[in-house]
Amino acid sequence: MEPDRESRHIFDDEAPPYRRPIFLSYITAIARTWGIITVIALWAATVTTLDDYFQENTGEYVGWYLVCAAIVVTFFEITWILNKSACCSREGCCCRCWSIIMWVDNWKKGVFYILISVPLFLQGLQDVLGIITAFLLIICGCLYIVKTFRYGMVTKSKADTRYVKSYSPPVRMVTHEISTQTEDDNYYEEMAQRYQQ
Repeated sequence: MEPDRESRHIFDDEAPPYRRPIFLSYITAIARTWGIITVIALWAATVTTLDDYFQENTGEYVGWYLVCAAIVVTFFEITWILNKSACCSREGCCCRCWSIIMWVDNWKKGVFYILISVPLFLQGLQDVLGIITAFLLIICGCLYIVKTFRYGMVTKSKADTRYVKSYSPPVRMVTHEISTQTEDDNYYEEMAQRYQQ
């Protein structure tokens, strides 16, 4: 005898809990640590590339692009620290802008980092530090994309709706009727009898 469709979707309290892989359990810390390493490498490559640019007067765009990329990536990597220390109400214009910045997380940040890394490959092997930082950005972007799935695939459909057994006792609503100019002495007795029924 096959159970009906609804009973198949009820959670069983005896079922063992799903265990995530260790890597996914710590993906947030791994992605943030790799992001900090990427920021340090970006700034080191920026300083070295710009130093070579000023000494040799070459017309490379990579140094200036690295400055912009380092500023943007540094900002996005410290947003979680700034978000923890933010003390504004969620009503103002600044907080609305900040919520948009915080919206760029997980897969959006990953795709953004991968797109930032593409121009660093255009110079070729002339700028090895640009290529190294591009690979670091790609790895960081992939870690943020994986961070999106740290709890597994989330799908919402009517077919996958699951029901949890619960008991809700019947609730009786109590209402009060107050009249300021009543002359009925039996009013409270009638109300007490009505609520006892």
